[in-house]
Amino acid sequence: GGKMSINLITGNEDAKKVIINQWKRKKSSGTYLLYGKKGADLHEFALAFAKGLNCNELEFDYCDTCRVCNNINKEVYSDLHFIKASESNIKIEQIREVIKNASESSFEKGKKVFIIEDVNKLRKESANALLKIVEEPPKDTFFLLLSNSLSILPTIKSRSLSIEIQKLTAEELEVSQEI
Repeated sequence: GGKMSINLITGNEDAKKVIINQWKRKKSSGTYLLYGKKGADLHEFALAFAKGLNCNELEFDYCDTCRVCNNINKEVYSDLHFIKASESNIKIEQIREVIKNASESSFEKGKKVFIIEDVNKLRKESANALLKIVEEPPKDTFFLLLSNSLSILPTIKSRSLSIEIQKLTAEELEVSQEI
């Protein structure tokens, strides 16, 4: 035993179903918008998504113990790229870097995953640059866009499959309401 799986993440049954269905479709590329209120663990779901795309041990899931899963958990997997807003926005240079990396071949011969946090902080020029690549992601390339708000360029929203991540309830956290 000791195997991990997306089903061991607490709560968010609907989001987990959507993600598992995406793995089962064996798509070669895709763009997803993971959104939820502050406190929803978008990051955990983005890493889970990346593990399920790349784990060689389990099909349509992940083991959380192999080298690939461990490296993704430590955020040192060479085909996993993080883009975070510096100061208050995501700069055009950061998006140009994404486009360059997305068009290069994968290091691990797996799926490249770009996790773009706070995608609601994309300036217009950055959003337009990103739009070009998320419209038709290169083969074996996945974009996971994270946001605590749905005030995102409609063009980007319409190119993404939206997955809502709920904040866990007190019950799910197994704590009393007061905490």
